[in-house]
Amino acid sequence: MKNENWKPVSIRGVRLPYYYVSDHGRVLSTKGGKERILKIRARDNSAGRGGHSDIKLSKPKDLILDDYRGDGKTFAGTYQIHQLVMWAFKPVDQNPPDELRDDWDSAPDSFKQWVRDTVVIDHINDNPHDNRIDNLQYVTPKKNNAWRKLYLKENNDN
Repeated sequence: MKNENWKPVSIRGVRLPYYYVSDHGRVLSTKGGKERILKIRARDNSAGRGGHSDIKLSKPKDLILDDYRGDGKTFAGTYQIHQLVMWAFKPVDQNPPDELRDDWDSAPDSFKQWVRDTVVIDHINDNPHDNRIDNLQYVTPKKNNAWRKLYLKENNDN
């Protein structure tokens, strides 16, 4: 794609060898000395709204990553594309949710860690498969709530 930027894939601060993610939401593998774009799976939520795009990536056996629960077990290797894009291009420490931006620099580390652990990645156009960096932002769980987004959209359209 034209004007596509690539960065190494990092999972919670640990570089995952052989993989790169683009600001357009694509993933490149250089395993085996060959470059190839990997196929991304589109998953839809059976409840109607939502879903996500994900990909399975292998990791070296000696590379240990904490899973989302933080219990020290290695993470299986399936990653959501919007997370890979945001972690690479807009780390939360440099791009906190708008509601917290003015106070971020002066906030205590314990608060920042709580935000890192609870922040949500929002698809601005509400399409969970559009993982372009320009369509992603960090928001609080409250701001990402489905009924709230629907209410705000309905009331802003009037």
